[in-house]
Amino acid sequence: MNIIIKKWIQPYLLIEYLKDFYNVVDLTFDGSTKSKFKTQMFDAVQSGKIGLYMKNVNKFYLLSDKANTNLKEVIKEKLSLCEGDFSAENDAETALALVDMGKSEASFIIKN
Repeated sequence: MNIIIKKWIQPYLLIEYLKDFYNVVDLTFDGSTKSKFKTQMFDAVQSGKIGLYMKNVNKFYLLSDKANTNLKEVIKEKLSLCEGDFSAENDAETALALVDMGKSEASFIIKN
């Protein structure tokens, strides 16, 4: 199940917090490379990584867990979010589209 953050967050602050628990690789894209890097992110998710896509940031992120971390709990604690600030989405493409449409701030893509 993909995790959607609905409440406004500071994208780069989220990344800095995640670096304490995850190895983070960013895939910076432009209009011509977005599709290629999205496919690369989806492939990495299938091999066990977590994908991240945020509003107004032209990057996909790949997260590798350092210590079997509960991602949602880390986000809640570090960004002072509550359960109502999240939603879930089964379809990864829809999770990304919600960010592009401005209906969410970030989507974590997790292998089903």
